[in-house]
Amino acid sequence: MVICGFGRTGQTVSRFLESEGFEFIALDMDPAIVREARLAGQPVFYGDASDLTILENVGVERASLLIISHDDKPAAFMTLRHAKRLNASLSAVVRTRDQQHVEELLAAGATEVIPETLEASMLLTSHALQSLGVPLFRVAQQLQEQRSSHYRMLRELFRGTLDSIKPEETEKESLHSVILHEGCPAIGHSLSELDTEQDQVSVTAIVRNNERERYPAGSTEVQADDVLVLLGSQDNLERVERRLTGLEQPPAQ
Repeated sequence: MVICGFGRTGQTVSRFLESEGFEFIALDMDPAIVREARLAGQPVFYGDASDLTILENVGVERASLLIISHDDKPAAFMTLRHAKRLNASLSAVVRTRDQQHVEELLAAGATEVIPETLEASMLLTSHALQSLGVPLFRVAQQLQEQRSSHYRMLRELFRGTLDSIKPEETEKESLHSVILHEGCPAIGHSLSELDTEQDQVSVTAIVRNNERERYPAGSTEVQADDVLVLLGSQDNLERVERRLTGLEQPPAQ
């Protein structure tokens, strides 16, 4: 197998692989790391893993697994494209900092994408649930459900006032709560009729009389003073809120 990136994450992965008797070749662009690792007898080579020739030289076409442990997204996409060209059946596990590029990396050929911030949240959750007496098999089931759904629940996050929005993150999804007062156009319509999905916005919950229902049915009829919890990109959320409330101004961020 080939490890692309031999920083802290790559080295940690390599330790576990070695402990199970698996052989690997690693690539890194830091000459100091490469020098130290090679002096220690480890098969680490200096090279750019996004370079097709480098991947050929380390034998990617014969590898059973590719691990991309760095957080350089453009390089990761290029590495995946070249690796899949050399070995179409190659399994690839890719590290990413958050959930922003998960779907794109999967579409590019990754078998699994591991968002480190979400996995850290899940580790914290696992310890919390076990400390509260939740059986281990239930904890494992909950975590596996999230991984199978590509961390659906963990991607549903509110954006705070201190969260800056970078230009490249304008399409990043977040949660936004909308209060529907008496007289709003949405009142009296079912969620299916409102069809927020046409604007790529999902209704993740409805709050009525201080009772919160997650993922309400499409037949749910909206009443005055309901709160809809929406998930979507900033532009889409603003557009849907204006349509539901009849207000022209965008929501406060």
